[in-house]
Amino acid sequence: LRMGTIKGQGLMWKDFAIGHVEAYLALKDSQERLGFLRANAAEGLPADDERADIVLDLYYYTLQFGIDKAFTADKLSVLFSIMKTTFLESMREFLPAKASFNFFRDLLLKHSVQRPP
Repeated sequence: LRMGTIKGQGLMWKDFAIGHVEAYLALKDSQERLGFLRANAAEGLPADDERADIVLDLYYYTLQFGIDKAFTADKLSVLFSIMKTTFLESMREFLPAKASFNFFRDLLLKHSVQRPP
């Protein structure tokens, strides 16, 4: 499985395709899930293993939040991509906290209404 972009749907399936969501949910424990994320969400991870582990924790707990709130696969995909996109953009542009929050808020608002593509 390779993560990619489906155009025209915003962030849905951009970083976490339906097959990835299903495979991730089938994993039994946090170590398996962190390994899955390391293998399938490595784009943009820091080269330093300690920093990469911190980012993987962000991704893991983002998905765990969605799972705990009973998000559907499409909503888990969007949640993951919102957090990943916000993180990568904030690091790439060295955004201050307020600008990073505004970027996050804009993505969240853009994806808050469910409508047909």
